[in-house]
Amino acid sequence: MASWNLQGPVAVNGHLQQLDLATVLKPYVSRGTVQGDFIHQWNSTQGAHAALKGEGTVKVEIKDLAVERIVAGTSSIPSLTFGQIQASLACRDDACDVTELKGDGVDGSFTAQGHVMLRQPVQQSLLDLTVTVIPGAGFAQKAASLSLPPFQPGTPFTFKLVGPIMNARVAL
Repeated sequence: MASWNLQGPVAVNGHLQQLDLATVLKPYVSRGTVQGDFIHQWNSTQGAHAALKGEGTVKVEIKDLAVERIVAGTSSIPSLTFGQIQASLACRDDACDVTELKGDGVDGSFTAQGHVMLRQPVQQSLLDLTVTVIPGAGFAQKAASLSLPPFQPGTPFTFKLVGPIMNARVAL
């Protein structure tokens, strides 16, 4: 949003019900649905960065998610399939704490915690996440085909994901 025309404090409560992610996030997502709840409130809605101010929470559940292969610079993220992902964020002004982020499916499971600093446009938001992945046999096979280091199915590994969402770096 470039600007607001609202006066005074504002609160927004919402519920997402079976939102088809493939229609919203093509070409990155080929299937998946999200449902969840959010609440956000602003004491002031004036100013150029008012959308990034205030505080609120988001809690979502994603089911049957298929993420297509994503090319990011000179590397790529393999296609991944998850049966379920749960996420909870608590935001104050432009800082969000990732209080829960976990998923599992045929490619394995993951958990993540950390922070997201919101920026406009949202693709420039900054990640600072610690991610633990327990690869399944499917992911281990995909990683080998992409010249990634070998992953032992069932053996957890942890890494940091930092930087802008669209150009995040992996640090071991």
